[in-house]
Amino acid sequence: MTLTAAALLPVMVLLAPRAQAAPHLQRLEASHPAALVALQPADPGSLLLRSFQLGPYDGDPGQAALAFLGEHGGELGLASMDLQPLRSSAWRDRQRAHLGQLHRGVPVLGAGAVVGFDGQGYAVTLTADLDSDLWVDVQPGLSRDRALALALAAVDGPLRASPELTLAVLPDARGGRLVYRARLFTAGPFGHWLVRLDAHSGEILRVADQRRTAWAEVYEHNPVNSELVEVELPGLEAGDTVLDSDIAVVSTVVFDGSSQSTEQLAVADEQGDFYYEPDDEEPVFDDPFAEVNAYWHLAAIRAWFEEVHGHSFPDVYASVNYRDTAGSTYDNAYFMKDWDGNYTIALGQGIVDLAYDSDVVQHEFGHGVVDDLCDVNAELDYPIAFDEYGIHASVHAVNEGMADYWSSTYAGDAQSAEYFGSAFGYDELRDLDNDRVTPDDILGEAHEDGMIIGGTCWAIRELIGAEAADEIIYGALGSLTSAPTFLEYAEAILEHAAVLLADGELAAEDLEGITAILDERGWLRSGRSIALEDGEVQRGLFLGADLLAGYVGSSACTLARSFDGGLLFPLPFQFSFTVPVEPELKAVEIDLGLEPYGTSVVLDEDELEYSFYARKGEMVTFEEYNLGELIGFDFTILTSVLDYDLEIDDQPGSVRLEAKDPDLPLEPGETYYFDLAGMNCPVVEFNIAVDYEFIEPEEEPRACSCAARPSPLAAGLLGLLGLALALRRHD
Repeated sequence: MTLTAAALLPVMVLLAPRAQAAPHLQRLEASHPAALVALQPADPGSLLLRSFQLGPYDGDPGQAALAFLGEHGGELGLASMDLQPLRSSAWRDRQRAHLGQLHRGVPVLGAGAVVGFDGQGYAVTLTADLDSDLWVDVQPGLSRDRALALALAAVDGPLRASPELTLAVLPDARGGRLVYRARLFTAGPFGHWLVRLDAHSGEILRVADQRRTAWAEVYEHNPVNSELVEVELPGLEAGDTVLDSDIAVVSTVVFDGSSQSTEQLAVADEQGDFYYEPDDEEPVFDDPFAEVNAYWHLAAIRAWFEEVHGHSFPDVYASVNYRDTAGSTYDNAYFMKDWDGNYTIALGQGIVDLAYDSDVVQHEFGHGVVDDLCDVNAELDYPIAFDEYGIHASVHAVNEGMADYWSSTYAGDAQSAEYFGSAFGYDELRDLDNDRVTPDDILGEAHEDGMIIGGTCWAIRELIGAEAADEIIYGALGSLTSAPTFLEYAEAILEHAAVLLADGELAAEDLEGITAILDERGWLRSGRSIALEDGEVQRGLFLGADLLAGYVGSSACTLARSFDGGLLFPLPFQFSFTVPVEPELKAVEIDLGLEPYGTSVVLDEDELEYSFYARKGEMVTFEEYNLGELIGFDFTILTSVLDYDLEIDDQPGSVRLEAKDPDLPLEPGETYYFDLAGMNCPVVEFNIAVDYEFIEPEEEPRACSCAARPSPLAAGLLGLLGLALALRRHD
């Protein structure tokens, strides 16, 4: 095999081991033709390779990816990884193979890789998020029948499709956990449940409703900012009497007592038309206009994706006038994929009819496109995601932010969902013309953090135009793993923008501008951890139990602190610093800068309860716990800190780490990660600053003109002594 000239270009990379004890993800040797150039701080667990060209490789994308990794996996530290092709996707003339990780033949949740190929079959990109530190036994102690019975007992309602039960490995800081995953589809109300239980003990670990709650963006067609217009409904043929086509099937939720089902109320007239007047009274549960309006906006956004991006779709089903139970209302909307992978959308009937708001309709449809492209990790709780490293805010931010962006770019309007927003006294529910950045504006909640994703993408759209931005963002989304970071998405955007630059469709200043936007918005530094430089100050929010008060009342903080030994909120990101090799470091001063946030006037000591944790070379890890028993619905949070080298538990306002401290000596060239974790009552603002204190070099004594020249033996001894001191200094 020969290496093409493109492989001689620098390779942009973030590459670091998930665990130092088993460094399977390591740097290539400098002599390798695709030698890595580290342009950003290392992001533990991630591997991002761009701007190389190896191959070509034959076969379908999955076969080609396995061939590429078989040839170069050893150099990348992936030789021991067991990967299997899951699916493929395309962008322009490129193909992407999406691979899942196996541990002894069992799928590893959330772990995988994406290999990109150009039109000639050369491998040109690699993104991987793999776990190299698994040793769990994959022989279950619980029978499948017993596991399924336990899963069924954890959800309400009869099944409306055959259940699915599979084994999987859940990565954690203890070498992984063998679990059963049950997908259950229930009736009355419609439900798509993911139940996860321990494959040995049968303990229910998670019961998650896979219906995706979401908010939409304003399109021209809604009661607030548009009039009724006459349109031709696509997809329907002569003789069709209801809204049932290859484009979408739309129906209304109805009840017979407590039994929920659907019925198509919009029926064609004698001319085959569907003319219905909107009903201004709210709520109305038998409104056929809602079916017609939803069908039209689903058809419009679907046609746009097919025409502009060549995206293909499964069947699409939408339920309007939705509510969970008879006599109730539903001020929300959701998306899920059913047992056959079809889009299923529900549009609530409540204060306003969400089927009347095209932004809501098309936002929910956009979730399906995000799922198709990168299969956002459903194993992480929604809308706040916790895993072994703490809060993983970017995963659901990408999901919500991109659903916002698709509907907004289609409409050409950064402000969205005026109609839905009007129900709560807002001018709009979303505004992508914003200046939100990571990590400063991270809250940990999917919709709010999604504004960072949507706002950044909108800024790129404003810079280079909708056509180029949409193509770059769509292509980049399809190259992400299922649990992407801001940094991963940024690198993918830059890589796809570089393709348009090479094809003459972007100018060099366009690429520079995109890079500047991603940098200014914080994406280029926001992996799972954020590296801080000497003297730098980083702002953000430290979550508190008051966030749970709406669910459990004003005693949320007391309950959280006492429940099962105490629950934890960490910072939204872990932070790190790297000890310089020269000059010699004396200490690192970390000022936490905690201040009241929002309505808080002062920070009462009784309301604060947190500790400082630090670890050399690896991120701090946590143990997860399902909170359903405390708050009445499924939600995972953290209960203990598992892996750390230093704990300071007296709620410090600042921390001084001495270089020679025996508990955590600071070694030149090493990276140290730190985090705060505890259960404060209020949300607190942090302003973390890292300041280095160096050892001042001793002044050399002035030479005396009358001093005798040292003998060769004395000079040699002095030289050895200097070398010894230098070696000691760098131990």
